[in-house]
Amino acid sequence: MDLNLASLRAYRRFHGLHALTCREEGSFVKKISVNDLRSICFIRSSVECGAVRESTRLSPKTLSKIISKLERNLEQQRKIGADRNRSYARFLALDDTFHSLLCSFSGNEFAWDLIQRIKGNLDRIRFFTFARISRVDHLCNEHQEIIDKIKVQDLETACALLRRHLYVITDTYKQAMQEHEQWFMPEDVRAFKRKH
Repeated sequence: MDLNLASLRAYRRFHGLHALTCREEGSFVKKISVNDLRSICFIRSSVECGAVRESTRLSPKTLSKIISKLERNLEQQRKIGADRNRSYARFLALDDTFHSLLCSFSGNEFAWDLIQRIKGNLDRIRFFTFARISRVDHLCNEHQEIIDKIKVQDLETACALLRRHLYVITDTYKQAMQEHEQWFMPEDVRAFKRKH
């Protein structure tokens, strides 16, 4: 088998995101598991909320720097939201940066690295559904609310808002499943059809 560098990088990325399975017959993109999506949301919200709570340990100067970065990031998100020819890929990259900055409150780079490693299936849903389901202005407003609560150190409310924000994917996957059931585990599709 002749793999070029780009193919090898793609293989490593998918395999590292637990989105690829390898068997004797070849490598295949795994079907999305609803249970895995919920588990990813649980882990992600635990890590991000834990990081936000750690902000109390930061010096006022460091806390202010991170909040300023969050606000600049949000400004960029709003600009993309106002652009009729918006780049959803650019917005999603800024969204990832926003959540990476939230993790930086922990002072631990591993926090975001861990989330990056486990969120492959979640990202697949985000990319499949973003342009049709998610509203940029709504996401920006949620981000603003989270920043506002962190600024006044109302961290429990910030975490509640963050959890709600992160768990939205557990509803948005349903439209992707209706349109592309072949992407999902057969048992999840059957359970979805019984309920709807």
